[in-house]
Amino acid sequence: SPIPALASQPSITKKIDTGDMRMLSAVYDNNTIVQTFNTSCNPAQTVTQACIRVQEVNVNNYSLQEDTNIGINGHDVYHPSLALNGNGERILISGISGSATFPSMIMGDENNNFKVLAHGKAPLNDNPGINEPNRYGDYLATAVDPVDGSVWGSGQYVDQNLAGAWSTFIGHMAN
Repeated sequence: SPIPALASQPSITKKIDTGDMRMLSAVYDNNTIVQTFNTSCNPAQTVTQACIRVQEVNVNNYSLQEDTNIGINGHDVYHPSLALNGNGERILISGISGSATFPSMIMGDENNNFKVLAHGKAPLNDNPGINEPNRYGDYLATAVDPVDGSVWGSGQYVDQNLAGAWSTFIGHMAN
């Protein structure tokens, strides 16, 4: 898997560090493990950008059943967290940004139907005196509600009222 691309954001040239290629989340169901990673891909065949990698492994024979990248044209997506809802559907939460999108948080299903949970309102610049990429997205998580099987997600976005810093949002995706 390629090293994840640095993510873009509006208003400043400083990029966002999308991490490395380590596994970020995994769930077990029906003799399979589904796991997520950061990677790079080229969804529109024009520009390499940060993407999500999803793998499904059969634990009975250790075979790779699926190995796919999720990319959104014109946006960088990174630091995915995965859960299976009560219907067994994959639900992902991820950071997203782009040349016209401030660091935000999205949640979507296995058919790549994503919705924005928290719209970023400003660029992330948590170390303004240093010319290094900003780190963002490490604190994204999903959890299954034990009562109804729906999925809750929490994560980061950038709030204009807290200049340069990230804020936390908690969102819900019903079955």
